[in-house]
Amino acid sequence: MIAGLAVALYVAAALLMFVAQRSLLFVPDTSDVTPFVHELPGAQAIVLTTADGERLNAWWKPPADDHSAVYLYLHGNGANLARRIDRFRTLTEKGRGLLALSWRGYGGSSGSPSEAGLRLDADAAFDFVASHVTPERIIVFGESLGTGVAVHLAASHSVGAVVLDSPYASIVDIAADRYPWLPVDLLARDPFRSISEAPAVTEPLVAVHCSDDPVIPLAHARRLVAAIASHAKTLTVVQGQCHVPDIRQGLLPLLDTLQR
Repeated sequence: MIAGLAVALYVAAALLMFVAQRSLLFVPDTSDVTPFVHELPGAQAIVLTTADGERLNAWWKPPADDHSAVYLYLHGNGANLARRIDRFRTLTEKGRGLLALSWRGYGGSSGSPSEAGLRLDADAAFDFVASHVTPERIIVFGESLGTGVAVHLAASHSVGAVVLDSPYASIVDIAADRYPWLPVDLLARDPFRSISEAPAVTEPLVAVHCSDDPVIPLAHARRLVAAIASHAKTLTVVQGQCHVPDIRQGLLPLLDTLQR
């Protein structure tokens, strides 16, 4: 009887994890970000339409001239664009452009997030930026969860460079570390296996990670960067406990080495 009860509890826990996993992985602030775009000087609010019909809010700030690069910014799993305004100001202060995308379900965009959906969102954003500048001027910038989509985008499109802020090799591997008693490989709906696409990323790459990251352990980032095929890649480690460090701490000097 005790064994039967234990099995029943285990199955119930596995089912709960399967049902609730997206609410744990994606923590969106659904508030419309459009009214805040004026806080990023020179930016305008636009709407992108994905291949499956979702409408995405985004902020577009054109580059200062015909030579400057453009960041295609893919944010992390929480909050929305309005919480990242200071970061966007820093990225664009030397004349580079920016397309900051609100994932489906975030910041007033329609739909609900999933790995497949975020990939479609990134494709729509890339198409928009590529209609304004040549691919070699596009710097794909992934933040935390967004690094997995950034790796996918760089592996499947021609871009100028890649920036990974707090990256991971595989979300399902992180989940396996946290829940070793669950068959997470079988349960995962959105595994985000970045490392499987890493060998196709050949563009110049810079990455930054905290030495004591409570969300994505540094070892996972090291595995990913080691697997990336680029011959011009750098991983900078910011000392201390943090996740997505201040952009001026460790990352900003590296950005100046990329496309100008």
